[in-house]
Amino acid sequence: VVTVGTDARLSAANSAARRMLGKDLPAISGETGGDVFECEYARLPEGCGNTTHCSACTIRRNVIDTLETGRPHLKVPAVLNRHHSGGTAKVDLLISTEKKAGIVFLTVHKVNNKAP
Repeated sequence: VVTVGTDARLSAANSAARRMLGKDLPAISGETGGDVFECEYARLPEGCGNTTHCSACTIRRNVIDTLETGRPHLKVPAVLNRHHSGGTAKVDLLISTEKKAGIVFLTVHKVNNKAP
């Protein structure tokens, strides 16, 4: 589970999320989701949330919708093209979003890495 504030930046992550991401809390807090999850498109000059690819991002769309409407999204399939030292890997995710006290909780239920 990671938490997202009203500025659409991550504010916290539980230990399971930090292990999955391979990052500690200072590397997560205040960063965009694309940077923390290492989305290949976040590395473009426009940055996370500002590329032509971002409007089609299931993770971003669900988080923003939950921030704006309070409506939860449960176990939604999503795809992340994750950048790593060897290139890019497609990662299939199953995500949920829920808003509590103005913060969105993004839960990643399942991760399936598909190496190139």
